[in-house]
Amino acid sequence: MPSMEMLLTWVVRVDAVFLGAHLEAYIKLLPITQTLRLCHRFGIGENVHIHRLPTELVAHIEGYLMKEEARPTEAEWFLSNYCFTGECDPVHHHSKEQLLRLRSHYLPGREDSTSEQPRDTAIPLTPDDRHTLNEYMADDYPENDEILPGLDEWRMQHDYMCSLWVDFAGEPGKSGRGFFTKHKELLRKHFGLDAWISHAVSDPGKLGWHDEESMTTLAYLTLPTTSAATEKWSQRVAGVVDTLMLPSENTSEHCISPPPQPTERSMARFARALRILNLKSYPLSWNQDLVAGSVPRDKSGGESGDDGREGFSEEYPPQGWRELRGPALRLLVANKDLSAPDEI
Repeated sequence: MPSMEMLLTWVVRVDAVFLGAHLEAYIKLLPITQTLRLCHRFGIGENVHIHRLPTELVAHIEGYLMKEEARPTEAEWFLSNYCFTGECDPVHHHSKEQLLRLRSHYLPGREDSTSEQPRDTAIPLTPDDRHTLNEYMADDYPENDEILPGLDEWRMQHDYMCSLWVDFAGEPGKSGRGFFTKHKELLRKHFGLDAWISHAVSDPGKLGWHDEESMTTLAYLTLPTTSAATEKWSQRVAGVVDTLMLPSENTSEHCISPPPQPTERSMARFARALRILNLKSYPLSWNQDLVAGSVPRDKSGGESGDDGREGFSEEYPPQGWRELRGPALRLLVANKDLSAPDEI
C-alpha cells in the first residue's frame, strides 16, 4: 500500500554512512568518554591529575578516540552502502588471487599493462579490462566454474551486503529505519536532534550489473517537531483473477503548523552534533528560505555583520551563490510503496 510521510522542520543534510558509523562508534565509546568526563570534573587524590587538564584538551582526547573507534565501523557501513547504491562491480567481490586467475585466463598478456593504473579493486585494472571481466562474471559463462569454482557467488555476496545496509538504514518502502530507529532516543537525549533517513532511486532506468535499479540513502539531522503527517492509500486496480493496475491518484488534507522559530541555543545543537560525531554538512536545495538567524551563504566566503559564522552575505540572493548547507527550514517528503506486481 503506497504511503507518504511529510515533516516540516529545520534540517542539516549529512552523509548516511558517516552518520551511522560515527554514531555507532560514539555509542561504543560512551562508557569511556563518560568516565573521562567524570574523572576530569570530580577526580580527587594525590596522584590524580586529569582534573587539571583544560576542557579543550579533554575534548581533543574524545575526538581522537572517536576517529580511532570509527575506522573499522566506517568500513562496514561504507562497503554495505557501496553495494546498496549499485556503485560496486562484480570484480569488487573477489580476492586478489581470484582476480589474478580470471585475468590470466580471459586477458592473457595483460599482467604488465596495469601496473600504473589506480586501483579500487584487489588488483589494478584498466577501465577496458575491468569492463571485460565484469561482463564475463555477470553473464554467467559456463566455463566460469572451471576457471574459478564459486565465481558466480559474487551475486550472493552482493545481496548479503545490500541486506546489511537494510539492517542499518531500513528496508525501502517500510517505516522502520534499522539502526537509526533503534537509537532514536539516544540521539535525541545526547544531541537534541532526530535523524530523517529515506531512500530514493538514484538513476532511474539504469540497471547496471545487478539487473535492478539502484537506490541511494539520504540522511538529515532535524530539530524534533510535531509538524508531521502520514497518508496511506490504495492502488486502483481492475480484474478479479489477473489484476491490472490502473492510473490512480490520491488527495488528502493535512494541517501542518509551521514549527516555532528556533532559538540560538536549539540551532547550536547542529554544530555540536557535527563536531562530536565528526560529520560535515552537505548542500540543500535552495529557494526563498533564509538560514536561521542569518542570510544565505556567499560563495566568496566573506563575513558580514556580527553573526559569528563566516561566509554570509547581506545581498539576497548573493551573486554566484549556489548552495545552502543549513540549518534551514525544509519540508521533507518520503513516498513509499511496498506493493509487489502480484499484489496489485
